[in-house]
Amino acid sequence: MVKQTGTHRSIGRISVLAVIAGLAASAALALGHQGPSREEQRLSEIRMMSIYGLNYGATNWSAVTQELAANPDAAGNTAVMSIPLALGNVYLNRFETGHDPADLQRGIQMFQRVVGNYAWWGGRSGSGSVVTYLDISVSRLKAECDVGELQSEIDSLSNAVRAITAEEADAALVAEGVESTLPIAGRFDPSRISLLASAASLLGDDSRASGWEATAVKIASSYENSCLTLETYIALTQATLSYNISKREVPSGLVGLFSLAVFRQGVGCGPLIAGYQTSGPVAAVSDGGSLAAAVHDSEVVTFILDRMLSQFHPGTQCGLSSDDPDNTPIDISR
Repeated sequence: MVKQTGTHRSIGRISVLAVIAGLAASAALALGHQGPSREEQRLSEIRMMSIYGLNYGATNWSAVTQELAANPDAAGNTAVMSIPLALGNVYLNRFETGHDPADLQRGIQMFQRVVGNYAWWGGRSGSGSVVTYLDISVSRLKAECDVGELQSEIDSLSNAVRAITAEEADAALVAEGVESTLPIAGRFDPSRISLLASAASLLGDDSRASGWEATAVKIASSYENSCLTLETYIALTQATLSYNISKREVPSGLVGLFSLAVFRQGVGCGPLIAGYQTSGPVAAVSDGGSLAAAVHDSEVVTFILDRMLSQFHPGTQCGLSSDDPDNTPIDISR
């Protein structure tokens, strides 16, 4: 059930305008000094993502958790993981603007839940996108300032995510080899490109990295559509982010495909995103329409996050002093 208050009644309409305004602000920055400052732009992106925390931060997810536990092999479980990953990044936003260690702890806990429940989403089609999102989130965690005693938890989480990334990348190599005898049409998996590119860039010191990257390039060559789905767009932008964060050059065989994500869509393609579907705080989510809305809105957060991190790489926020006017605490006790 979705409960609405006077404060949130018009958030659905406002959030659409906020996304459009954010895109316009990005364009203004590229034109010169007439646009907002870099910090103003960063805070604008953070405020847009905060809407998701306001809507879903106190939600009861027990019905969803029970469904995942009862059906750990379900193909759709990978999409559900975007919810805790999105909330985790909202908490990191709050930590970076409010400097409250409790928000950092909550962000870590969200990522730990994804890692701890690997059996619910790993080793299947679409799992590569979850791994890439985890990689980017942990890269962001590792670049946070003044983490204090939470550093050991961050290190432990980072090691666990590196192991999952390598395991999934190796499995993708095997799967690609098996499927190479099948027709190309219908088997393009953007999450596999995202996974292999992320593993090759962020785990560049691994002896297997060159093989992962070569396979990502091979898969990319099979893409034949100029119009991206939101899922494909996010997979490609996160793969690009992985190279940017690790300060590695994108291989020439991936530049053409990644450029589709840079320019978002080809000529004649429809819009990728229209804003949040949820218009106020949600008391509880169950399998069905309410879960679909929560997943969709988490993808909106991912869209905005990727755009923000492409301009403000992890760690660039260190030393900034800014107040976020929308710093409402988020309760995740349920």
